[in-house]
Amino acid sequence: SFLFTTFYCWYKNTDNNDFHSFCFFLRAKLLHDAWNLAYAGDLNFETALNMTLFIKTERNHIVWNPVFTFIDQIGRRIEMSSVYKKFELYVIALLAPIYESLGTPKHNEVMWKTDFRKLCKTFLCRAGYLPCINTARKSFELWINSSNPNFENPVPSEDICPVFKLGSMNEWMFGLERIRQFPKLRPQSDRTYLLKMLARCPVQHEKILYLLKMTILSNNSIFTETDQILIINAVASGFVGYTTLLNIVSDNWIYIRQ
Repeated sequence: SFLFTTFYCWYKNTDNNDFHSFCFFLRAKLLHDAWNLAYAGDLNFETALNMTLFIKTERNHIVWNPVFTFIDQIGRRIEMSSVYKKFELYVIALLAPIYESLGTPKHNEVMWKTDFRKLCKTFLCRAGYLPCINTARKSFELWINSSNPNFENPVPSEDICPVFKLGSMNEWMFGLERIRQFPKLRPQSDRTYLLKMLARCPVQHEKILYLLKMTILSNNSIFTETDQILIINAVASGFVGYTTLLNIVSDNWIYIRQ
């Protein structure tokens, strides 16, 4: 686009600090255009990634919106590639400073700040940011050690996915056991959310394979038809899940057809 071309020419010939002299809308638009052009094949990704260099000192949450989209979509596409670990380090380097600057939640703080902090935390946890993972696992340990885990869940919703993604098989199995023993008196929306996290978050082949075998190859009474559709859709949203699903369907096609 003309806007992107004009600003990129300027950007290449000026100091990154001067970028903030332009209004936040134009800064956000530049990032948005860079990503869309790269995704369409009209701009190489090196250039698009270079456009995020100024974002380390960016404090306007609106300018960050296209960055989260950028991180999410690229991350899903390179999940199994050799550069994915480097991409996670890039995400941590990008988000950790702004996340730390937001501080801890405060009573009556503005809504955008609360939402912005949650977004930063979500993507940092997804990238394996150790302070985030450690906090999530400590919360999860309280749940494991609670006297009545089927009714008590002290884990904040944003901490569940990091544990299912990067935690142990035992922690993941604990979550699955809560589905098995889910009380009828509790809201079913809680069960749906937990099941979605169990299916969508893991990146380890063994967790996904275990769940898919329960879903597709066994007559398991704990999963309804709606559950099965949810699990397959959630698993297929990630590269590891998609390939595992494809392999299990291919290897067991005759049984599945029957």
